[in-house]
Amino acid sequence: MPRTHANESTEPSKHRLETLTDGVFAIAMTILVFGLHVQRFAGAVSAPELTRALLSQWPGLAAFALSFVVLGQFWVSIHNQFRVIRFADHWLIWLNIAYLLFISLVPFTADHLGRYGAVGPVVILYGLNLLALSALQLGMWLWATGRRRLVATELPAKVIREGGRLALLNVGGYAVATAVGVAVPFVSAAIFVLIPLFSITRLDHWLVSMGDGQRHAPVRARGTNPVGSDRNAVREQVVTRP
Repeated sequence: MPRTHANESTEPSKHRLETLTDGVFAIAMTILVFGLHVQRFAGAVSAPELTRALLSQWPGLAAFALSFVVLGQFWVSIHNQFRVIRFADHWLIWLNIAYLLFISLVPFTADHLGRYGAVGPVVILYGLNLLALSALQLGMWLWATGRRRLVATELPAKVIREGGRLALLNVGGYAVATAVGVAVPFVSAAIFVLIPLFSITRLDHWLVSMGDGQRHAPVRARGTNPVGSDRNAVREQVVTRP
């Protein structure tokens, strides 16, 4: 039986949870820059020396840019989930706190990636960090939508189904990237770049909706945008053929 707002009166509201989440993301994305190190020179420095010093910073800059975009991707994704989730309960709150723990860890793993480059142990550490994040985000979605505990009872099944597949796609991508890092760290690093690009270009939505379209034939004028759909999506009536 779905929970009601009255059942959750002793728990922090969904809005407070969103505020905490936004704050942790903002801090983590800001302190990523602390992983960049300024080289100091004794006395005057020539333009070629300065150029070489700046170019030597490229691994740190690449790790910073990648991690900033990755955190941005996770923020957009969790924001879209909370647009569908109506309120919070005890277990969603603690899943979210565990999720924020790994968000806070990203600057640490990103700093190692910037210092040491794409070497096995560093890539695996970074991958495990992102794998934990994607798995916890999937867990939050499954808990909130399972039996429609924390979402509207009229939320279309298609939104729930495709939202879960989007989250699972992230889990699979980071699991593959981490596993590949054991043998071919540079390929693993390339996968880390591709995953957020798939999200930014919405290729992940296209892959998920294409797979769903092969099994279901929606009878309506326009498709539902899973998880990231607008607020009216929860009121859409979707008729599908078995």
